[in-house]
Amino acid sequence: MISPSDLQALNRLLQLHYRSLPMYLEYADPWHRHDDQEAVETLRHVASDHEATAQRIAQFILDRDGTVDPGEFPMEFTDLHDLDMQYLLPMVVESEKRTLEEMKQLAATLQDPEAKALAEEVLGVEQAHLEQLEQLLQRPAQAKP
Repeated sequence: MISPSDLQALNRLLQLHYRSLPMYLEYADPWHRHDDQEAVETLRHVASDHEATAQRIAQFILDRDGTVDPGEFPMEFTDLHDLDMQYLLPMVVESEKRTLEEMKQLAATLQDPEAKALAEEVLGVEQAHLEQLEQLLQRPAQAKP
């Protein structure tokens, strides 16, 4: 059994992954030019990792007789349908920065050693995602036709 406070923190960690902006963009299908392919593939990779991490966290919760709460996508995401990838990428980076900060705070609150280890592992992966996305932003813009 897991403590109620750890369960709440783990469910929030789950929601941060399962209802992330990269996950939402998998459904929203942003508009992109041919030269945006690297950004599209990076976002797909991040979303795929988010989904796998969410499943891992959910299983961790279930294995400890907890209840999983996947949450819902934030309402502000609904305004992002069919926007250009070059417009969305800075928004994704900022969203990931906020997510990473919240994840750090959640990890610090966890008392269960296994839950804390899982959260710290997930933090490392999320930091790598943020670095990949920031590198995309630093690349010079391609000449537009």
